Amino acid sequence: MATGYYIRLYDKTSCGGFVLEATSGMGLHGIDQSREGDAVRCGVDGKTYRIRGGISHMTSDGIRLAGTLDSVSGCPCKARLEPSLFCATYENEDSPAAFAARPFSAAGYRQGATAAATPKPLNASLTADARMEQDLEEEEEEVEQEQLITLRLGVFFDGTGNNQANSETVAGCMASDVGLENEAEDIQKFCAEFGYGIDGSAPDNSFGNDTSNVARLYDLYKDHSDVSINPDAEEAALKVYLEGIGTVSGGEDDLWGQATGRGKNGVVARVEQSSALIVERLLRLKKINPIVIIRRLEIDVFGFSRGAAAARHFANDVRKGAESLLAKALPTSDSIFVEGFGWRVQHDVHLNFIGLFDTVPAIVTPFMLDFSPGNDRNGGLNLGLPTGAARKVVQLVARDEHRLNFALIRTENDIVLPGSHSDIGGGYRPHMRERLLVAKPASSQERKTTRNQQSLAYSQSIQSVGPLVRRLIDQGLEVEIHCRSEDEERTRENQIPLYKQVHVLTTLDREVDGDLSKIYLRVMRELGLRYSVPFKDIPQIASLALPSELEPIAEKLKAYAFGHVAALSLSTDEEALLLRRYIHLSASWNAVKERNRTSITPMFINRPTDDYQRIIHGNR
Repeated sequence: MATGYYIRLYDKTSCGGFVLEATSGMGLHGIDQSREGDAVRCGVDGKTYRIRGGISHMTSDGIRLAGTLDSVSGCPCKARLEPSLFCATYENEDSPAAFAARPFSAAGYRQGATAAATPKPLNASLTADARMEQDLEEEEEEVEQEQLITLRLGVFFDGTGNNQANSETVAGCMASDVGLENEAEDIQKFCAEFGYGIDGSAPDNSFGNDTSNVARLYDLYKDHSDVSINPDAEEAALKVYLEGIGTVSGGEDDLWGQATGRGKNGVVARVEQSSALIVERLLRLKKINPIVIIRRLEIDVFGFSRGAAAARHFANDVRKGAESLLAKALPTSDSIFVEGFGWRVQHDVHLNFIGLFDTVPAIVTPFMLDFSPGNDRNGGLNLGLPTGAARKVVQLVARDEHRLNFALIRTENDIVLPGSHSDIGGGYRPHMRERLLVAKPASSQERKTTRNQQSLAYSQSIQSVGPLVRRLIDQGLEVEIHCRSEDEERTRENQIPLYKQVHVLTTLDREVDGDLSKIYLRVMRELGLRYSVPFKDIPQIASLALPSELEPIAEKLKAYAFGHVAALSLSTDEEALLLRRYIHLSASWNAVKERNRTSITPMFINRPTDDYQRIIHGNR
């Protein structure tokens, strides 16, 4: 009998590589055990391969455990697997791994070990070797006919009012220095059709938003749907993009979808639409690469705002395995998936990385008398992400967001960073002008002899100014307070009115840039790379470049987000710069506007909470 040892995550190989993958929850002395087919990295070429062979009489979910007598690396070196634990052993009569190296002996790995392979009769060894050589030849012939791969799938859900196609259509109209007054008449006319004026004004719809970080990450994610992959490749990548909630590429926005998060362009609809897009991409890959067979799915999911809610709902649906929308939509043909592919979560299908920008579901259900976007009644969405839902879940959270209707849904790994909602997730134009009511409109009845500045309305308006605006005032930004009074109407009974009605509006007018979100694009990309998300480099183009004055701040923000420092410590001057130039004031008392910019109803959808503290709901 020969004594063997179990292989666990990060165990070394004889060629200098190591085991990359193991079965979650099946631990041996605190470290997960590996199985046949799990990933292993070659120490020579640095590529990823699979563990070949397993212990015939020891399985997990029908898959053989990896052991030193029965398993080797699938790399060209056919390297043996070197255990790190020697107190747990198993025994075999012979060693199917013999073709890769001499029968394993613990003495080769630690001093004083006594267990070793028991010598076998020569003819038995020859028979075993001959059988193994025959199996190898058959396996190699099979590999020539089919290419087994791990398919990496990136699914990107954009936020409410964010639409990559619509933003790109008018990209030239939202440049940081528009200068349309100097452009040809036809360009002015084109931009005007979408609501862009020569004065820098912009439409209040998806054509008025810049590309979000979700769309930018989608562009960076590798995609092989239309290429012939390398014959030696063991991985391929596909990606799909779901338009922002309430938007239609090339068409008018769906105002019902934007207001409620429901309907044919709502959160649930986007999740349901994702499966068809994935199938279409997969069939394109298969058409160009007919011998490709999928042995494993690795899924990365990203989302912003309501798109983050869709991403969470999608991830939880994937966790249903064979009952998921994706499993039911994808073809089950042997020509696509390896034999035995069973949609087993964390074996056939892995949720690898879930990257969220500021989850705000904001679901409204009028037929159930639920008119509050900020409550935790989210219309049947499954938003909780329990521990172990994916290899990594991360959410970037807006520190300076406090709108009543933009309640946050937490995760177990929230990283709170400076900025408002779209400073985190992107979508603000490169340069824009904020004209805002920064205090609740106030009105009071006063004696005609009372100065407007001494009215109760004036006092209330001053008191309702939020902390961000107060900090801007401290930095020297001027806030205008507009007072208007109307005398009581003279009547037969009131010939000499003694009272007047005082109305007060507090306004702010300033310019602000949209570069802060580019830092968080870099943060999320780097976090994804640490978990093998197949992102390309960020291109060196002006639209993605950081202003030089933001670069030192970016380094501090990244160090905090990556866990290199325990707390974010921006200087007073750095915080002042962010607030003055880059942090948008998302909360205001501006009324909802139609396309022609006339007020419709006194709906203050961007109003702040009463105490300027954001509503936060749990991870559920």
